[in-house]
Amino acid sequence: MAKQLLEQKFVLFTRGFLVSALVLVLVALSPLMLEESGDVGIVLVVTWLILFAIILGFFLIYRKSQTLRVFDDRVEVRSRFLVESVKRIEASKLEAVDVKDSVLGQKAYGSIIITGSGGSKVVAMPIANHHEVVEIVRSISSAANQKNGAASASGDIAGQLANLDSLHKSGALTDDEYKAAKTKLLG
Repeated sequence: MAKQLLEQKFVLFTRGFLVSALVLVLVALSPLMLEESGDVGIVLVVTWLILFAIILGFFLIYRKSQTLRVFDDRVEVRSRFLVESVKRIEASKLEAVDVKDSVLGQKAYGSIIITGSGGSKVVAMPIANHHEVVEIVRSISSAANQKNGAASASGDIAGQLANLDSLHKSGALTDDEYKAAKTKLLG
């Protein structure tokens, strides 16, 4: 059973998001600012505001449903909006972890891009404490690489022993040569 090291929700409201929302509201209200807008302008403004509220609602529900989880053997981003989806990269397959600060977030939040073997990617944005999260992800990656290095070394010895055994059985190595090579290998 894998141990969960971190669970973090995505940032719901970012400064860039709030600035964009303000600009869109001002654009929606612009027909009312025109002197000759009349009834058509009011209908247009109400339509824009309703459409904006619907899009905003779906966006916030989607972002609220996203969670980044770091386990000792994998990283995953889970989303539960209309359907549940999980993007996962095993720690042994991690290749790169990139971090970017948000322009308006002033290092309060940013994005993390985790790349795995085979071109798989997990993107977490916007996420708070992103530099700390990156350090945790890098630590599980290095721990997995150390485990794999030890396992491949023991697997390599086992492979060499099997090779020696097959050479001995085929008659290519005498008993003395086999014992000497085996002693040297295990040495």
